[in-house]
Order: sequence, then C-alpha cells, then structure tokens
Amino acid sequence: MPQPLEQNLRDGLYFGECARLVPLLGGDFQLKKLSSSPIAIKVRKMGKPDFKMFFDKDSGLVAGIEFEKRDSNSGGVTRATIRYSGFQKFSGAMLPTHLEIDHDGTHSSSVNIEQIELYQSLPDNIFQFSQ
Repeated sequence: MPQPLEQNLRDGLYFGECARLVPLLGGDFQLKKLSSSPIAIKVRKMGKPDFKMFFDKDSGLVAGIEFEKRDSNSGGVTRATIRYSGFQKFSGAMLPTHLEIDHDGTHSSSVNIEQIELYQSLPDNIFQFSQ
C-alpha cells in the first residue's frame, strides 16, 4: 500500500486529470448532480477517491474541486479545496492561471501560473516512483 505522501501525489494527478473533463466522458465514471447554484457534481470511479467538482455558471469552466486527503504528517484526513480562476487560452485549451488552496477551510497557498506548455505525449515511465 502506498505511503500517504505517495498516495496524495497519485490522487493529485488523478484530480488534475479529471479537471480537464475529457476523462469523465468514459463509461467508468459515475457523475451525480449535487446542486445548481453553484453547479456541483460528485465524481465517482471504482478504486479512486470520490470528489466534488464545481463549475462557473456563466462560462461552464471548472471553478474548483473538493476532496479528502490523508495528512502526510498526522495520518488524519483533511478536506482540501482548490479554486481555479484567471482562465487563459493555451494551445487552444482554456486553463486556469491562478489557484487558491484551502485545507479544512483554512487558506493554505496560492499558485500563479505564468506559462503552460502542453505536450502531445510523454513516456509511460516518466512518473514512476523509484523502489
């Protein structure tokens, strides 16, 4: 079983991939509408952690995600929220340039992105952990 830090990294990659929305078109995801204002859905996939996605009502863009993660130090579970804003077009895709991250309702960090380069493909082994 992966350690909490490794699992959080794997989960973070999974949430980021899902935020692109394309994977959610696959038949292995279950989506449940939670509310209309704000627009919120619950995302479920067998073997992966459930999470919530929020959408901007006007633009339809992903406004944020909320998920539970294991604290790498204490081993306890915390609720993490990432809010996306400052969308700009990169290689034809609208992507956020600003992220606000909260843990259990307390602001944790802000991220400003200046440049995004999208790659067509990466080698399969690029994200493997060393043993």
